[in-house]
Amino acid sequence: MREFRFTVEFDSGADPVADVFLNHPSLQAKSISISVSTHGMWRVDRITGTDDGITALTSALVDDQYCPECVGEHEECDAQWEYEIISRDTGGVFLYSFLDTVSYCHSIPFLAATGMGNGSFFDTYRHQGIYNWRILLREHQRISELFAQVQENVPSGVSITLQQLKEPTRWGNGAKTLADLPRNQQQAIETAHQLGYYATPRSVTLEDIATELEIPRSTLRYRLRSAEEWVMDSFVAQHRLSE
Repeated sequence: MREFRFTVEFDSGADPVADVFLNHPSLQAKSISISVSTHGMWRVDRITGTDDGITALTSALVDDQYCPECVGEHEECDAQWEYEIISRDTGGVFLYSFLDTVSYCHSIPFLAATGMGNGSFFDTYRHQGIYNWRILLREHQRISELFAQVQENVPSGVSITLQQLKEPTRWGNGAKTLADLPRNQQQAIETAHQLGYYATPRSVTLEDIATELEIPRSTLRYRLRSAEEWVMDSFVAQHRLSE
């Protein structure tokens, strides 16, 4: 397998959704999964930011005349997207997107499906004027033709660069959960969270949690620090990957 990265950069005024990201600097969108074929496309995105930024983004996406995956506007594009917020929490929303049929769209996933067939995987991150795409391809698939197609008729205010990476990097990091921790560390951090140790204001002490778990306080402190280090390392690694 080989990994390639496209970076699409938008100037202000070049794209309505990109303008939402530029106007709301805290807004970020990270794809959890993308499934695409020549017959349609399905994806789930994790969107975080301020409430007004998320509202502005979802409002811009439901415009029937807008193709969110297109690099520039093309009259031949005939796409009808459907959107649904499948969950919401204090950190943001998970947005499900569905495209049933498409005749043509000048988008990275559609051009990849038509030019190289099924079997490619996509990972995306969007923040301000930057839209990063990572594509995992089988060895025999040629990226040069796809890149040439994507660059055709790119409108003013939009630039595209391609970076070839020799080996796939960090695929699957987004799927990491607390289940990847050693069981005793997982139990410690889950119990601490359930009892309110990470709440503001903090409602329990280390001694309370140690009593609940029937372990020494020093053991609990070590397990929590190890678990917290793992959580922070995973977060920082994922953030660096998205830059």
